[in-house]
Amino acid sequence: GGGGGGCGRGGGSSGGREGDEIPETGTYSKYGIELTVVCGNVPVVSVEQHSIFHGNASWLLQAVTEAECKADKLYDYVPDRLIRRECQDLGFSYDELSIAALNDQPEIVAVGTNGKRSVMLALCIALALFSEDAGEALARGIQESYDDLMGPMRDVLQACWKRYERRGGDRGPSSSGDGGYRDHSRGRSHYDD
Repeated sequence: GGGGGGCGRGGGSSGGREGDEIPETGTYSKYGIELTVVCGNVPVVSVEQHSIFHGNASWLLQAVTEAECKADKLYDYVPDRLIRRECQDLGFSYDELSIAALNDQPEIVAVGTNGKRSVMLALCIALALFSEDAGEALARGIQESYDDLMGPMRDVLQACWKRYERRGGDRGPSSSGDGGYRDHSRGRSHYDD
């Protein structure tokens, strides 16, 4: 059963601890998507039909999860009042919000605002930033299937990462928490050309 995620994952929020970074705010809008973050680390995504991501959202979710089954079998919709409230505070209506969690990793929660492709892309982003292995799997999938997505995906992941609240120890198994593209401020990454 899903529903495990939500706001407040990862322990208390003792603000001002050393190492805290102030996240960027506002909506990232490029490549035909709009992205923002609620509850510290829950991506909220809309995908326009003309977006390079629109026709690719399902296989991107399959790539990041390394799954063989249909993408819509990888997640379930979950109720989460805190996420819904933060989204509504940003101006989203109740009806446009689809909050979903990955079946195999219910701690990975994301929001789509305009259909299942937006849900799939939001979950893809959330998992790639949560797990280095998933980020690397996503990079391999893109390199093998549609290399033109490498740059846009890197930009979207970095934009989302800049909007995450990061406190020592509250992110998943990735030591740096920035997924498979590693530290994008130093050195090469899986998403570099």
